[in-house]
Amino acid sequence: MICNAVADTSVQATRSAANVADASEELTKLRPEIARTMNLEFFTCDLNPFIRHYLPECDQKTLEQVRDWLIAKGHMTACPDEPNVFRFTKFNEKPSERKRKYDRETTAAKQAGLPLPELVDEKTIFNPLEDITDSIIVCLDNSQQRARLSLQMCPDARLEGDVYGGNQRIDAAISKEKLPVVDGKIKGKLSVKEIVIPLEFKISPKEEKLNHLQLASHVNFTMDADPRRNFVIGITIEDDQQPDMFITLMISLLCAPLSDLGFDPHVTLHADRKSYVYEFPNEDPTKSRFFKTLATIDERRDLRLTGRCTRVWKVMEIASRDGTERKDSSAPDMVLKDVWLDALAKTEKQIQDELLKDIQQFASTPEGWKTRPRMKDYSGADKEKLSSALEGENFKEYFLCISDSHEGAPSKVVAPGANRDTNVFATDPVDDDVFGSELISRHQEVPPVQVGEDEEGSVEEAKLDVFPHREFVSKRRCFSLSDLLCTALHDLKTLGEAVDVLRHAATALLLMFCAGWVHRDVSSGNILAYRSKPDDAWQGKLHDLEYAKRFDPFGGGSSDPKTGTPYFMPLEILQGSYLRAKISSRVRVDDSIPQEISNREPERAVVHNHEHDFECLWWIGLWLVIRRVKDNPTHAYKSVFSHSLQATGPRVTFFTTGVPGIVNELHSSLMCLAAPLEFLREQLYSEYIRINANDPLPSDSIEEIASRYSYVVTCPLYVFFRDIDKTRSEWENIRLTPVSANPKAQGRPLPVKPSEVVTKTRTGRKRKSPQAVEEPGVGGGSQIEGRRTKKARSQP
Repeated sequence: MICNAVADTSVQATRSAANVADASEELTKLRPEIARTMNLEFFTCDLNPFIRHYLPECDQKTLEQVRDWLIAKGHMTACPDEPNVFRFTKFNEKPSERKRKYDRETTAAKQAGLPLPELVDEKTIFNPLEDITDSIIVCLDNSQQRARLSLQMCPDARLEGDVYGGNQRIDAAISKEKLPVVDGKIKGKLSVKEIVIPLEFKISPKEEKLNHLQLASHVNFTMDADPRRNFVIGITIEDDQQPDMFITLMISLLCAPLSDLGFDPHVTLHADRKSYVYEFPNEDPTKSRFFKTLATIDERRDLRLTGRCTRVWKVMEIASRDGTERKDSSAPDMVLKDVWLDALAKTEKQIQDELLKDIQQFASTPEGWKTRPRMKDYSGADKEKLSSALEGENFKEYFLCISDSHEGAPSKVVAPGANRDTNVFATDPVDDDVFGSELISRHQEVPPVQVGEDEEGSVEEAKLDVFPHREFVSKRRCFSLSDLLCTALHDLKTLGEAVDVLRHAATALLLMFCAGWVHRDVSSGNILAYRSKPDDAWQGKLHDLEYAKRFDPFGGGSSDPKTGTPYFMPLEILQGSYLRAKISSRVRVDDSIPQEISNREPERAVVHNHEHDFECLWWIGLWLVIRRVKDNPTHAYKSVFSHSLQATGPRVTFFTTGVPGIVNELHSSLMCLAAPLEFLREQLYSEYIRINANDPLPSDSIEEIASRYSYVVTCPLYVFFRDIDKTRSEWENIRLTPVSANPKAQGRPLPVKPSEVVTKTRTGRKRKSPQAVEEPGVGGGSQIEGRRTKKARSQP
């Protein structure tokens, strides 16, 4: 018997690991990828320390009391050769031995023309566990230890969930209530929301790893489909009968409060059974706030379980957990973000508060901010425009400000004695490309690909060594609330609207530059647009500051997987090295090779700098005109935009040398933008070469180093926007294809009604071995904490 606790979010997770699943794929087809990613993330330990660390412990007195009860009721009998050892009566021999005996008897009966013996299969062997558990519950109830849950066999039940792909089945479920049974089968469908603890069985011990995978893939689906879960506990049984282990687990689990079994007490299912209610608790309960979900704005299916993808909801505030109406009838919809962070990491609100405070301090510099070295290349017009943004609190208009937040309790650290185990799940041999062909590094980004377009062949696959084992750390769940419901830049309808919002994002980055900050994840999903009325102009807002930090030129870079969105990630960050001019001095034929060539210092790690943020804007602008134009996308350069975490050859060439022929690929009304885009690329590249010609010295002040970027963050963009404005009438009404127009094609979870799941799920039995499939789109970084009992085995 194996006990697996999966999805306790305690392994350090960076959202640049490959883990977002294809939303259009069925779960059983994703199992090979789930196995190969999660095998790198699992910890195992013995059952007893697992229970002590993660579950309410079962005391010896209760165990003996329940065992005596089961003996009295005939569910347990003494072993013939060991009268002091008891086993379950219906398991008088190992399941595998019983199955082999049945197979031999069946073969003999067929050969002799005799009636076949009574069927022995997985269902008939493990069905008695339900009666045993029912008897345990009766005993607990009689002893005043009220059982909150019950176990029900459900191998033929169809499951339903709120995301597409749930074609799996499970053998048994521990839940609050049993479903009605007709002719030995569960009537109706079994909702994933109602399954507190899933169980999977196998007769042969040889199928142990497959059993683990079937359980883990179901848990994976549950974590995606049910936002109430912080983690999920599951049980697998393979061949062995270990009655004391089973009884101990049942006592511990059946009586435990739901919060001990992975349910977040601050996220509940609404009475309508479709929506969820998030609570922002307060020490004064009368001041707690409640928000009912209306729709998902951004959500992903994960291949891994911990540090799961961020959920972003459209919500409305209600008066209580059971409320149905808006607390304030005139209040608009809001945005709620549900994210997992390292326990010691700053929340996005804390980071935002620090940033806004630094901008305010910059604006109120006693000696005057206009004379600071970092402003040396700003023109008078630039400074006047910036003055307007810095007046009062106008600068806040350029950011999506968080109005309220909640921090959950840290998850538990790894259990004592737990060890990494990279061989928990059944999988094919791991090759160099185990993470497949579609990488998405940011779990909050919509994969920016042309709707309905096939991206095969344009993506360079990530290698296994990109995803090293990372430190196991405690994590916590955090909610944040924004009062303004915005539209992502990639969902705006016209190029003119997108350019206006992109211009506002440039101002936001200028404000961050002034305050000495870098964003580190500028993307089409992190640039938002807001307007209070349909006829108003859009106001651009920069958000998602989880990776934002004060610029530290001597920070040493990072050995963690890269952060950002590969489509828009700066070239230096992707390739992990600085762009430098490769020029050697001339030599005479009788000269010796300079000795210093072999003594050069190794390349220092790339530190995300101010220019990197502005380069992202160029990639976004380029992507808009060559990939998002409705009815006329440019295909010639789609290899430049890939989900790869490596710098692809076409991308390097495109940025460092440019492609003059791009004008021939553009929509006829966009040809006027080719020269400004090429100008901005040249400026960015030449500034990299100039700035990188001399590395900063430890003696240089931060202000002196920031002054190196004074030109590149202002002048080129000013000229770019000035020149494209001259031809605005030609391109401003060009229609764009919103990324969110086709969620299924974009790798986004496809919300479906429960009735729709059945029509899209397979009717075949889950027992078929999973077939190898192409790696789905992945991204967002999560790891897994898993534990199982490897040594707690005994004879039946």
